[in-house]
Parts: sequence; C-alpha cells; structure tokens
Amino acid sequence: MANIEHRRIDGGGGGWPHTLSDVIAAIVAVRRDRPGHATRPSVAVGHSAGGQLAILGAVAARLTAVAALAPITDPAWYACEALGEGATESFMLADPQHASRNHLDASPITALTAAGVHLIAHGGDLDARVPVEHSRDHVRAVRAAGMAVNFQEIAEADHFQLSAAWTRARSWINAPA
Repeated sequence: MANIEHRRIDGGGGGWPHTLSDVIAAIVAVRRDRPGHATRPSVAVGHSAGGQLAILGAVAARLTAVAALAPITDPAWYACEALGEGATESFMLADPQHASRNHLDASPITALTAAGVHLIAHGGDLDARVPVEHSRDHVRAVRAAGMAVNFQEIAEADHFQLSAAWTRARSWINAPA
C-alpha cells in the first residue's frame, strides 16, 4: 500500500495536467520500488477530486481497479454548476489556452477505456459538494460502454461523511476476485 501525493493548485505548481502527471509518476514509482508488486492487483482509491485523479491514474497506469468515493467525474459539468468554490476552474486554468480540451482530457467520463473495474461509492442526496447525480451519470456511461462498475449509494451521508464509503471500499477491495 502507498499513499501518494501531488502538487496542489494553491501555490504548489499543480493543476491540469501537472497534477495527473504527479499521480501517474507516483504509481509508476510504487510499482518499480516494490518487488513483486507487479503480480498483485493494483487499486487506486481517492475521494472527490482525488477520486477523479484515481480514475484517470488507473486508466493511464492500467491498474487492476479503482475505488472512487464521491468523485468528480465530469469537470465541465461540475464547473458549469459552479460547485467547489471555483476549484475546477483553478485546476483547469493551469493551461488556459486549452481549457475546453482540458475539461475533456481531465474527465473520467470520457476516459472509460482500459479503466479496469470500478467501485463508485457516493453519499445520497445530502452531498451538496459533488451531487450524487454526477456519479449516477458516470455509472450509466461506464455500463453503456460495456464495462464493470459497482455503484454503492450511501443513504444519509454528505460529502465528508466517509466512514461508510471507506468501509464499503475496503470490503470491495479485499473481496476475493
């Protein structure tokens, strides 16, 4: 197990595509530096924007699976709804000349191929930060593409009530294949 970090947009030099590059480099480094790691399943896990990065990193690094908790799955839709106090716009504007293309490239909903097995765990209608409809839409797109996804909507949970989501993710990750 490894807990990876990346550059932040608030003075850390992060943003699109640098932050995803950090995530992919960290995944590659973990695989390289852990003998025998290549023979075990590799799962990326993340929450919110970290869920977005977990999905994209899993696709890029061809991981076995990804567990995303209340992930941002469509940054353009997220920005259009003015969610996250402008964080999406700040994240995308690391490369302002290509902002509209960046929204597509940074969108897990458009990066469905080779994504491995998904778990999406999301609070229900109480999540105002990332509305559950975003995850529902992502799940529909994954299934329409003929790919596996396990969707678990957690009743009575908001965006930051993670204990039930983490418990479900841990059980899903540890379940026999």
